[in-house]
Amino acid sequence: MAKMRWLYWIFFITLLSIISYIYRFFIYEFIYKRITPTWVAITDFMAVLIYFIAIIPLTAFLSEKLATYAQSKELKNSKSFKLFMIVMMAIPITLFSAKIMNEYKEKNLDDVINYQSTAFNDFEFKFIGDHYDEWKTNEQETVEELIEFLSEYRVKKMKDDEWDSDVSQDKGFYMTIFLDGKPNMISIYEDRVLLYRSGGYKVVNGPIDMDWVEKYHEKHR
Repeated sequence: MAKMRWLYWIFFITLLSIISYIYRFFIYEFIYKRITPTWVAITDFMAVLIYFIAIIPLTAFLSEKLATYAQSKELKNSKSFKLFMIVMMAIPITLFSAKIMNEYKEKNLDDVINYQSTAFNDFEFKFIGDHYDEWKTNEQETVEELIEFLSEYRVKKMKDDEWDSDVSQDKGFYMTIFLDGKPNMISIYEDRVLLYRSGGYKVVNGPIDMDWVEKYHEKHR
C-alpha cells in the first residue's frame, strides 16, 4: 500500500503541474485576451472555482488509475517504467523553467507592449509634466510613430518587490491602447515601465528620451 501511495503522489504532482500549466495558458490566451476589464474579477473567480472543483479532482482520479495500473502490472520495477517516471517529472520542471526564463529575459519594449495594428481601435495619451495634458486619437500612424520610437529600447522584467510605487519624481507618460475594444494600459518613465496586466520592467538601455516624447506630445495633442 505504501508503494501504491508513493506512485499515486508522483503521478498526482506531475500531472497537476502539467495540467495546471495548460489550464493557465488556455485561460490567458483564449479568455483574458477576449474579455473587457469589467469581466476580469468574475473570470478570476470562475477560473479558481473550476480549478478546485474540476481540475484537481480530475487529476486525482487519473493519478489513482495510473498508480493502480502500474501496481497491478508490476511496472514499478521495470527500467522502462522508471525512465518514464523520470521523463514525467522532468516535463513540469522544464515547462516551469522555460516560463521563468522567457518571462525574465531581456526584450524589446515594443514586444512587451504587444501592439497589434490589425486589432487597433483607439489610443489615449497623457503626458506627465507640470500638469496632466491628455488627448485621444484613432489614427494608426500616430500610434505607430510612438511604438517605433519605443522599439529602440530594451527592458527586463522586475520582481514585484523591486518596483517602487512612488513615481512622483519620475518624468514620463501614460498611454492606453485599445485593441479590439480592450484597454492595454501602460505607464512609461525614463528608467522603468509598468504594464498593468504583467507588472514592472526596468529599461536596460535607457533612459528613455522624454524630450522626444514631449515633442511628440506637443505635435499631436
